[in-house]
Amino acid sequence: MKKYFGTDGIRGEALIDITPQLVKKVAHALGCFKINTCIVGMDTRESSKVLKDALVEGLKDVGFYVYDLNVTTTPCLIYLSKYYNSIGVMITGSHNTYEKSGIKIAVKGIKLNDEQALVLESNMGKNIPVYGAPLPFFSIYPYTKLLKSFKIASNYKIAFDFSNGSLTNLYREILSYYDFRKTVVANAPDGKNINLKCGSGYLANVKSIVKLESCDYGFAFDGDGDRVIITDKKGNVYDGDKITYVLANYYKNNKKLDNNLVVVSEDSNPGLKLSLEKEEINVVTSGIGDKNVSVKLNEVKGSLGGEPYGHIILSRLSSGGDGLLTSLMILEVLSETNRTLEKLTENLELYGIIRKKYRTYDERYVETEQFQKEIERIKSELPEENSVLIVRVSDDEKVLNVVISTGDSFLDKSILKEIENFAQASE
Repeated sequence: MKKYFGTDGIRGEALIDITPQLVKKVAHALGCFKINTCIVGMDTRESSKVLKDALVEGLKDVGFYVYDLNVTTTPCLIYLSKYYNSIGVMITGSHNTYEKSGIKIAVKGIKLNDEQALVLESNMGKNIPVYGAPLPFFSIYPYTKLLKSFKIASNYKIAFDFSNGSLTNLYREILSYYDFRKTVVANAPDGKNINLKCGSGYLANVKSIVKLESCDYGFAFDGDGDRVIITDKKGNVYDGDKITYVLANYYKNNKKLDNNLVVVSEDSNPGLKLSLEKEEINVVTSGIGDKNVSVKLNEVKGSLGGEPYGHIILSRLSSGGDGLLTSLMILEVLSETNRTLEKLTENLELYGIIRKKYRTYDERYVETEQFQKEIERIKSELPEENSVLIVRVSDDEKVLNVVISTGDSFLDKSILKEIENFAQASE
């Protein structure tokens, strides 16, 4: 049973749960992976620097050669950790507001699986020394080169909402390489405005800019840059499921869909799976979150995976979710096909789906075996095998997440009401 690690690393309140002391404990234990080089980075929230400095100090205590990128994105860190066969550690609260923080870890480009997380936790409290030579050369150039490798038409006008997060330190070099017109917002972090009424979790911001500036599309990212949600000039929203569908068909048509399969997460819209199968594309389901999508992609040797919140993994290019990489890939698809996202998703038949977060609920009861039995009873009564019912407590926000999709909106609402009643849940 893991004590610290959740769906994606360690998360909690900055400087309360995620403290310099905890970060140092993690750093001192990382030698268990028997790699002597570590790439570190952070996002733009005010707590990140003190935590990142503690991380660097802790790593050097046990002999690591440290390559400090300061403010960078999680995707950049993961890419470089694979490129240089190193450990990557990111200090970030991801999509949450500034009060939160966290620690994301990748080993040679792959986020820790549950087994690795348990090994690391079992060594926390120890000082595990590492030995060996430094890298002969280190630069972020391999990553920026990748981001400049796309062929995008110059006739687009695109809005970018960088969520006052990590991408604000990277986007200028990348976007200036391309000729299409750009409008950029939420690109002035002050330590407290990361993900605040902006980014992928608050689409009203990018939607208003697309309308005001007469843009073709808007791309909204989260605080550490590993997810993206898209909107168009008609106000249509393209979440991770829709983006996955577009790229799956493009990859299949261009013989880039390895093993003719796509990995989706268990909370993806059931209609996505059915629509992909109609296109004769096999679907493999992973656990929730981009970490699990990445692990499963690695297992089945696939080239594309995605989940509804905008983490898309293009494993021929990178091993983790990457918002900017995905955006540039989508723009290349649009340029090459000369079609709109609306047209490219016209055959995607999504189910109605309910996604709810409850901040008030009976925490003790939700943790009991009786509660789990009630959920299993409801699942056994669902009308078809493609129905989705997920009830889980988020490990970063401590909210009760409920996802329901049966293909029958009346039934979805009825199930939700039943869960609200016995969990005593309210928003």
